[in-house]
Amino acid sequence: MNLRNIDEDPVAYNARNNNIDAILIHAIIGVVSKGNNYKNINNETIGLMQLNPLTLAEYNIESTIEKLLNPTTNVQLGCKLISIYYNML
Repeated sequence: MNLRNIDEDPVAYNARNNNIDAILIHAIIGVVSKGNNYKNINNETIGLMQLNPLTLAEYNIESTIEKLLNPTTNVQLGCKLISIYYNML
């Protein structure tokens, strides 16, 4: 594992680790937050992937507001959630 690649592109790294396409993750980020980590659409969602802490908790994904405001962690948790949804299909 090359840690430098993790720092350079957390989207590609986390997408690959969750068996989802990085293009999908980039598209989600582009649509829901337009790349603005601090955008808050409805006062319930947080960060680049606009994650809802209650939704994450429903799927036993631990998070805090501080974690969700960290762009790398937000992408990591978002990829994990999308992977769970994908595996439910």
